[in-house]
Amino acid sequence: MLFTAFDIEEAITKAKDFYKCDEKNLKIQTIKNPYRRFWGLINKPGEFSIEYIEPKQKKEIEKKEEGKVQILSGKIQVTDPSPEGKYASIIADDPNIEVYINGKMTTGIAIVTEKDRIDLKAKSIAPSTEIKVDISSDKLKATLTVEKKTGRKYFVKDTKSENSIYIRSEYEEIPAPNVTVEQCISELIKANVKMKFINIQAIYDLVNSPGGGSSVVAEGIAPVHGINSKIKYLFHNSSYRNPAFETNEKVDLLNHTIIPTVNIGEVLAIKTMPAMPGTDGESVTGEILKAHQGKDLPLKAGSGTVLLENNTKIVAIASGRPILRNGIVSVVPVLTIPHDVDVKTGNLYFDGDIVIKGNIMNNMRVESKGNIIIYGNVNHANITANYNIDLSVISDIF
Repeated sequence: MLFTAFDIEEAITKAKDFYKCDEKNLKIQTIKNPYRRFWGLINKPGEFSIEYIEPKQKKEIEKKEEGKVQILSGKIQVTDPSPEGKYASIIADDPNIEVYINGKMTTGIAIVTEKDRIDLKAKSIAPSTEIKVDISSDKLKATLTVEKKTGRKYFVKDTKSENSIYIRSEYEEIPAPNVTVEQCISELIKANVKMKFINIQAIYDLVNSPGGGSSVVAEGIAPVHGINSKIKYLFHNSSYRNPAFETNEKVDLLNHTIIPTVNIGEVLAIKTMPAMPGTDGESVTGEILKAHQGKDLPLKAGSGTVLLENNTKIVAIASGRPILRNGIVSVVPVLTIPHDVDVKTGNLYFDGDIVIKGNIMNNMRVESKGNIIIYGNVNHANITANYNIDLSVISDIF
């Protein structure tokens, strides 16, 4: 709208009165400036275009407030969001805390509001103490085990106020209950352990151990087994290597083997210890544990020997080779060689008769304090006998 006025202030005043508004709601444009001449004697008003501008409505910008949730003293508190805000949520994945929303158990992620009834139930593990009795396989020991297991009382961990929280648990340990000496003795008696074998001090030490454990608390009486009689044989039962080869002495290489011989009157075996009886024992449950009784191993005299001194010695009554066979000690007066006398057999020296069913090879020596009977050939050998030498075939003898 055009307003005429002698200055812009007058135009604005007219427009304000016309539009009934403040200057800030007016849009002003000068169309024709006012004219003034000759010291104000000639004045012409100017033209001004002034438009009313509707005031802009303030668009109320609402701040979007997120929902909040927190746990305080084990209780969950929820604050709802603004109308366009993000809802609060909880994450229930702790196996020791059960989460109920409006009476229904919930796991995983859940949206929560102020209207929801949220219950948090913490689990607990009861402590325990167990008494066990174990009797050894030989029934001589009873072991008592006190097994203590501490319990746990879980509670919900407090959190800060956040848009989303995890439900987390913490716990306090619950001590295992103690046991008494009387309880332990009762368990032992239930296992048939005799009171006379129970070690009260060992039980006392065990029950006062903070972590429990195991201990032998009863011991029976072990049987003492008997011992068999012992026999000492005083001769070699077979040919053996000439011990002179282990010394610095000069020895004929063909004298490498010694055939054991004994003379009349030599002691061949002696009983060094009689049989000892055993003593029975008793298990922790009162069972008699039988002991093995010692056995008397008798001396057995065969041909060429005799028992003396109340059957505790075997003595030779013939000269010859001693033999232990099937527990019987004998003296064989004849040495029989079923094969050749050579470097393998070595030279032969024997106190009794010698019978050779093979040949006597070169440079071998055979000596006997009795007779020598040879069924084979003799080649460049040295043969000596206190009595007769019977040769079926004679070659060269030195």
